[in-house]
Amino acid sequence: MLAIGILTYGDRLKFLVPVIASCMKVPEVRLIVVANQCSVAVEGYLTELACASENVSVELLAENRGSAGGYKTVIRNFLERTSCERLLLLDDDNELILDDVSVLSQSEVQAASAIFRPHRRIMRQIVAGYNPDILYPPQGSFLGFDVLYLVRKFFHLRFFQPNLPRSGLKEAPYSGLIIRRSVIDAVGYPSEKFFLYADDTDYTRRIVKRFGLIKIVSDASINELEQSWNSGLGSNSLLSRLRASDKSFRIYYSIRNRVNLDMNEAGKAGFPYFRYRINKAIYLSIFRVFLRAGLFSYILKAVFDGERERLGVEVNEKI
Repeated sequence: MLAIGILTYGDRLKFLVPVIASCMKVPEVRLIVVANQCSVAVEGYLTELACASENVSVELLAENRGSAGGYKTVIRNFLERTSCERLLLLDDDNELILDDVSVLSQSEVQAASAIFRPHRRIMRQIVAGYNPDILYPPQGSFLGFDVLYLVRKFFHLRFFQPNLPRSGLKEAPYSGLIIRRSVIDAVGYPSEKFFLYADDTDYTRRIVKRFGLIKIVSDASINELEQSWNSGLGSNSLLSRLRASDKSFRIYYSIRNRVNLDMNEAGKAGFPYFRYRINKAIYLSIFRVFLRAGLFSYILKAVFDGERERLGVEVNEKI
């Protein structure tokens, strides 16, 4: 039996209604919805939904706990309020597309798997047969930037045809992730120190480290009703995305948390450490040239906070 856990926030009823409708098509599904400081309209809708079905449980949070605290609450509800063996996590704007609901049974033998998301380029490339070692930045990269990695990736994607058996993901977003109860017992909850952004990267890396690559369920898919701002971070589109942006909590938390992950992955000595320092110097120099002075200073603060482990909620950033 499968449980589906949805995290919503604010006033996103126009997305939430079709997403829940898509989930209710799965036979015998247990639905868990956690609302991060939601609107009165969302609260009323969810309360009515829970009253109408014993297979729906709702928890309304009085404060916004971010994606880390929100999904931690979803997972805790799964463990405490259901007897299901598997949990599918979904964002409130990610509609589940299933031509055949039985395809979700493919994930039963996997510790963790991820439903195919066609807007995610790295998923398309892995399904096509590319080597994930080429697609992910190496240890010692900085915000996804590494000179040798980018050159190698460019020539590999341009001149080599994908011919590998489908492998899996080294990290994944929450939404579309299917995990077994035993996996949660082993790796625990998402880390609330990140609050928002990159907490899913940290959580799924911990899963991969313990259980191996996350397999892709390609006979199902997710329709993204609203494109995620963060979908380009860690890729070569980061600079262009930043150039088109103003200061916002999304930039701050994304940069801060990703830098923290990259720094800890690189360690404090050896080649990955020096590689990280070199990549950081080069990429920040590029930022300084191409970004507005105010935005560059803002990003520098996020970088320094990430490196100094100043995590959690930043009181100066309005959500």
